[in-house]
Amino acid sequence: MEKSVAEIGEEIYQQLKDRLEREHLGKIVAICDAGVASIGDDVDEVLDRALEKHPDKVFYVRKIGSCPAFHMF
Repeated sequence: MEKSVAEIGEEIYQQLKDRLEREHLGKIVAICDAGVASIGDDVDEVLDRALEKHPDKVFYVRKIGSCPAFHMF
């Protein structure tokens, strides 16, 4: 069975978790299969920048930290 965008995104997040939480705790991150596409304070801003870099990708978007409140776009 193929992995979902959320599964792939969370796997990438977990690989980078220590650095992301140390440097960007509380920020929003957009992740695609190519890795971290954008980090910022606002979901719309983060997603816009991610789409500029990777217009053909689907993103896993979550808050950096222990309470992810994630979305897929």
